[in-house]
Amino acid sequence: MSSQTAYPPGLNLPAKYPFWSAIMLLNTGSVSISSGSTVYVDIQPASNETWFAFIQAFQSVTTSVNNQPVYIYVNKYDGNTLSQIGGDYGQVNANYGFYRLPSININAILSNSLWVRLSFYQTGTGVTGTGYYGYSGFKLSKPLWKTIPAVDPKPFKQKASSQLPDVLTPLSDFAVDIYDPSINDYKTSIILEEDTPIALDPNTQFPVERLSAYVSVDDLVNIINGIKKGTFDPVKSGWKKYLDKWNSLGIKVV
Repeated sequence: MSSQTAYPPGLNLPAKYPFWSAIMLLNTGSVSISSGSTVYVDIQPASNETWFAFIQAFQSVTTSVNNQPVYIYVNKYDGNTLSQIGGDYGQVNANYGFYRLPSININAILSNSLWVRLSFYQTGTGVTGTGYYGYSGFKLSKPLWKTIPAVDPKPFKQKASSQLPDVLTPLSDFAVDIYDPSINDYKTSIILEEDTPIALDPNTQFPVERLSAYVSVDDLVNIINGIKKGTFDPVKSGWKKYLDKWNSLGIKVV
């Protein structure tokens, strides 16, 4: 927009603050979702950057799994508190040929201090899922504006409040309470991985895409029992990588 455009006093923003400073081409990625786990993908600008991003995501559904829902949510996240913005679910019914992929589509302005956290959750027993996402947009100029919450939001993660079952005692160092906006409450969970880099800013090497994964204590107990009984395949379900990781640390749960 031309800097010669007339605006009321104090509102000459297009001249002082150009709308965009760079065009972000389409970025895409995918993450594996182990059975019963929740995987989070953070899309966060580097320091001193603000993005106007067009974000899409969906999750695959394994056709061999019948009536096992999968969920995808989009959340606002500041590194401490998480607020759910929207979501979708899908499932398969092999008897009726019903097959639906859950997906979301959102436009959002992101900063280094307030960004989007996608969450993928699949309930299929003994299988892995795949979460897909993509985004493009603009790097914006300043100034920035946001509201001040009237009520203090709950932190996304805090110290575990419940004692772990005996089978999970070796994982005590990884136990936390994770806030679930869909039930407005916490679930005692086990950290599978946190802030694993997916993509880096080419200029600053800041990890603009990161992956974190957690599993609730109840789900993990069922998974471990299934592995011990031979009814839950750790390879097909995507759990072998975490069992191997714990084994390398001298932690044995199976």
